[in-house]
Amino acid sequence: MSTTASGPAYIPRGTKSKCSKGSSENILNLPVDHGVAYTPGLEPLLNANDHKPGEHILKYGFCAATKLPCSPVTPLAWINVNKKHILEGAPALIEQSKLTCVKGGVISIVINAGSAQNDDHNEAAADKVEAVTAATEAENPYGFKQAVKDAIDNGILPNPATMQSDYEFIEGGLSTPIFKIASLAGGFILDKKGNVYAMVDASVGYGLGLPYPVTGSVGQGYFGNADKSSEEKYRDALAGGSIGTTTGAGIQGNASIGVPSGVISGEVSFNPSIGKSFGGRYAWYLFNVNE
Repeated sequence: MSTTASGPAYIPRGTKSKCSKGSSENILNLPVDHGVAYTPGLEPLLNANDHKPGEHILKYGFCAATKLPCSPVTPLAWINVNKKHILEGAPALIEQSKLTCVKGGVISIVINAGSAQNDDHNEAAADKVEAVTAATEAENPYGFKQAVKDAIDNGILPNPATMQSDYEFIEGGLSTPIFKIASLAGGFILDKKGNVYAMVDASVGYGLGLPYPVTGSVGQGYFGNADKSSEEKYRDALAGGSIGTTTGAGIQGNASIGVPSGVISGEVSFNPSIGKSFGGRYAWYLFNVNE
């Protein structure tokens, strides 16, 4: 693992990792490879979806957050990945990649100080990843990114170039029926710079909703204190976690703050429920429709 002329190095199976709350390091595992190996050793490379506890993520000794033996819970994909190089549908891991455990730890790659000698192998791995990515795109050029572009062109989704709000979102999921006590939802966000994010929401509260275990909402959001000068600044503001409160009847208002970004956001959305809820959201950047 090292930074080469072609960019950050890729992460093969067997690479050491650590958790900020764990007492010991452990290797990253990959039971089924993605078709690209790292030499020497012919160890397969990992991607952002390799985050399952017990399968990819092993235990890190004693957990300082729970005061119990480590038992990682990592439902979300790795972040800080190489989005230009795709392995079986997900970005390749690099040495800057991070993974969040819901118990409070952050899992990161242990950098090998003596890895400079592996530059040639990383260059070869980069070439192979690029070849696999090109072949995949040739076989399946009509992916999610193209579907989003088509939806924008056909007026199904808003055009970022004419968007009045800072971002718009759509989500759907499950909630406790009639008496809205808890909900869990997922969806995606499109901002006015063309960035697209996946997101998950969880909330608890009180009120009335549909007599079915479903929930959904569409809405617009506005930043109160974010730098809006570039695509990257929008990503800094939207990607990551946030906590907030939502109140309303049909048309609802939400106020939230990013953690740890500190960006304050206000949202207006339509949701077929009445009441007040408190919850959190996590969003991660996928791609930009203009690229």
